[in-house]
Amino acid sequence: MEQEGGEMPEEYGWPLPPEVPEDYMARTKEIWYRGLENYKKYIEDENYQYLKKVSDTLPEKWKQASSLENVLGYAESVRKALEQRDYVTLRRHEYPERYLESFAECRERIKEMERQERENMEKQGKPEAEKKSETGQLNLFQMGLGISR
Repeated sequence: MEQEGGEMPEEYGWPLPPEVPEDYMARTKEIWYRGLENYKKYIEDENYQYLKKVSDTLPEKWKQASSLENVLGYAESVRKALEQRDYVTLRRHEYPERYLESFAECRERIKEMERQERENMEKQGKPEAEKKSETGQLNLFQMGLGISR
């Protein structure tokens, strides 16, 4: 625009801000403390605790269908980010509501799979104790965890 003689906006004449290091991030202390608070919210959440409790007992196909490992990974990624001062990751968790909702949604998906499994057992006319998971491990019902609140 200068070469063409065009009119320059007022901002064009403003001084440039000072240079900062490439890895600079504003509000690091605030982000780190909020990450700490949110990590505590995650691990104290009743849905998260339920998911942690049943994670080793679920069939692999249920884990995949419910996205269990991804959802549990949210809390783990915050824990690691706090240790490593990874402010980019912590910034993604500044507002924990959507992650807390993911814990609840994952739990609901698992509960729905339990319900369907129970219905299938009833249709086949077999008691739950006779059923084994595809992996040969005890299922949630055999462990007494299949009862929801």
